[in-house]
Amino acid sequence: MDCGRAWKKKPPYPVKPVSPSPYGRPWAATGWSCALLWTAHPTANGLQTALAKKLARAAHPRQEGPGSVIPTANSDPSVPIAPSPMPPPLQASVQVPAKLNLFLHVTGQRSDGYHLLESVFVAIDWCDQLEITVDKSGRIEREGDIAWPVQKDLAVRAAEALRDYAREHGRLSSPLGCRIWLQKSIPHGAGLGGGSADAAYTLLLLNRLWGLHYPRDTLQAIGLGLGADLPFFLAEQSAYVRGIGEDITPIALASRWFVVAVPPVTVPTAAVFQDPLLSRSTPAIGLSAVEDCADAAIWTLGRNDLEPVACRQYPMVATLLEALRSVAEQLGLPRGACRMSGSGGAVFISCSGQDQATTAARLLRKLLGDTPEDPTQSCAGSIVRVCQNLF
Repeated sequence: MDCGRAWKKKPPYPVKPVSPSPYGRPWAATGWSCALLWTAHPTANGLQTALAKKLARAAHPRQEGPGSVIPTANSDPSVPIAPSPMPPPLQASVQVPAKLNLFLHVTGQRSDGYHLLESVFVAIDWCDQLEITVDKSGRIEREGDIAWPVQKDLAVRAAEALRDYAREHGRLSSPLGCRIWLQKSIPHGAGLGGGSADAAYTLLLLNRLWGLHYPRDTLQAIGLGLGADLPFFLAEQSAYVRGIGEDITPIALASRWFVVAVPPVTVPTAAVFQDPLLSRSTPAIGLSAVEDCADAAIWTLGRNDLEPVACRQYPMVATLLEALRSVAEQLGLPRGACRMSGSGGAVFISCSGQDQATTAARLLRKLLGDTPEDPTQSCAGSIVRVCQNLF
């Protein structure tokens, strides 16, 4: 497999030992940890100091009343975290990251219609802001940015699913509710997992705010019923993912910097997966092939099987992807470093470092100034952003 070996190098940041998470799972020590126990620190070419400080401040949930929000460490992820002797907080807020699929293969389809996938997921520093306040009346309310019916909002559905699970298992005696406030930054319908991320972090925060203390694998089982991306966000690590999203293997990657571009069009996930021309039989490349490429600074392994379908259904996605590949050629990068994330329409290019990513973003913005006359292909109004892998 071509892993971009010409661009292979060791990560351009100091590597710290992996620390145990409060759930007994490790996370890569590059500056992003779960909403319940955060550590954010800038690396040599990593997050800007201001962003790192902002993440660190936002990461420690605000408290109303006494009590620590940091859970007791536990080496066995199957055992619930020991409840704090102090009452849980009444409010918490956190920044919620988007994701990229470095590749996405559709390897089959089950009899129930679910597609079997193979992918590598990374979280990036394109974030929504989530704040949750406990409501002892038992109501679950949604506030802030929302452009769809409340009953379809994934964060609301996640809160309802967690509460239902807790009631069924005798862990929620009082009628606890919550107010969920979201400030959206991650574009909707772009293949960046914004809705799934919001739902995942809603589960993480409410697990603590409601005093449930469920282990991570329980939250992942609840989350999987809401979407295939949720278990990844709940794992909070770069990961090799298979199945319908439930088979997750953490992996450390040297690919750190990306330019992400989102066209001014929403791509419905269902329409892409239901397309009769979608390839559904790509052979899995396997974990060993992914591990062989983990130390490549520029990611070129695999492809996105959903990309041809999305490009055909939405010409703007194809136009933006070709513009990105033109930038790659100017910088001497392979075309394989450019691809679509998820079901689209976001596209991205993997870069060797922050400087190259900044240059690529500048060249792409300039190139998008010369847009096609056909309005269905024009990429005017596209969002272009330099992003870093957070884990």
